[in-house]
Amino acid sequence: MKKVIIIFLTFFCVYWSFRIFSINQNLPQTTYYEIGDRIECGDIELLFSEAHLEDIDEINQRMGLNIEEESECKIISICIEVKNVSDEQIELSDIYEFLGYGFESEVWASSIDSKYLFMTNTTISPNQTEKVMFVTEVNKICFREKSWDSICDYQYYYVLHPTPEKIVVRLKV
Repeated sequence: MKKVIIIFLTFFCVYWSFRIFSINQNLPQTTYYEIGDRIECGDIELLFSEAHLEDIDEINQRMGLNIEEESECKIISICIEVKNVSDEQIELSDIYEFLGYGFESEVWASSIDSKYLFMTNTTISPNQTEKVMFVTEVNKICFREKSWDSICDYQYYYVLHPTPEKIVVRLKV
């Protein structure tokens, strides 16, 4: 009986090791872009025009908003200029799956907050450009005190699409 258990455990360990090895062989490729880069994605062209990590008062003043928060937080944002290069009108809601994934850094990650989605129009006519601002809160509750004190020192990214190829924009904030 001991031999059967040892053989079973050995087989299980070899099988599990092979699974871990095979999964890690095909890691998704990551493509990095910078603020100011322009990429073509089928019927649309994207320009990553600006990014900010700022206090609520700063974004309220810059954009003429009245955002109020009870807890201490900062606002991270990216402005993407979406240009329709096709011959047909495009609904922005049709391309949110591709555009709107979320923000991340080495110590924090968050999806976009739909209550802070800023755009002028919901459709883009041929050869027209629409600015879309994706925003989310970076809340102090998510950080240790030491991490919060150095929050501006981290490298932040905006992830457009995680699979099959991860498309990431490095934010200069």
